[in-house]
Amino acid sequence: MRSMTNSALLFEVVGNPASVEGVHLPSLENLSFDVLIALSAIHSMYPLPGIRRRFQWRCKAMRQLDKVVASKVNTLTARQLYFHLFIRRINNTGSTEAEMRRTLKSWLQFTKNLDDAAYLCAPVFFNKRT
Repeated sequence: MRSMTNSALLFEVVGNPASVEGVHLPSLENLSFDVLIALSAIHSMYPLPGIRRRFQWRCKAMRQLDKVVASKVNTLTARQLYFHLFIRRINNTGSTEAEMRRTLKSWLQFTKNLDDAAYLCAPVFFNKRT
């Protein structure tokens, strides 16, 4: 994904912790403009106006979707798996259906206890570890 190439800026701003749990960012309301711009690039969102509010909505929607998908991962089709990985900004190029299913399950475990700022950064760290 082209937007993932912009993750270098996020590493410059956030640093390069060993895991996403090591990311200690302020709340979404207090994130610096540099971090907002980096996150906007990763999530393919135009940074202005109201990006903080749109990030809050995205987190809320994605967390609700995570709850629904968690119980249905084994019943999703290949196309649905591709969609769910894509909207979460997870690299899945050339993956089989079983690999996509495993990756989505891993993502759900990886992000279940993260705050909103770390959740927004999670694709960078999740893709880096695989």
